[in-house]
Amino acid sequence: YEGKAGKTIILINRSVAPQRIRIDWPGAAFTQAEVVSPYQENAVLRAIPKVLLVQPGEILTLSTVPLA
Repeated sequence: YEGKAGKTIILINRSVAPQRIRIDWPGAAFTQAEVVSPYQENAVLRAIPKVLLVQPGEILTLSTVPLA
């Protein structure tokens, strides 16, 4: 999603295997990341790696907008 406030992408891993993801979105320098899964509540990531590993059942939100 791209709006006036910034850019956000939500990744959902519905498979039974971890997925390695590299996002190439020109002009999107994601500064905020939050992950939630059946095993943990919402957790804000302190650092956002270039290649993301999304575990089975995880929902990962990346954004240029501060997460509240």
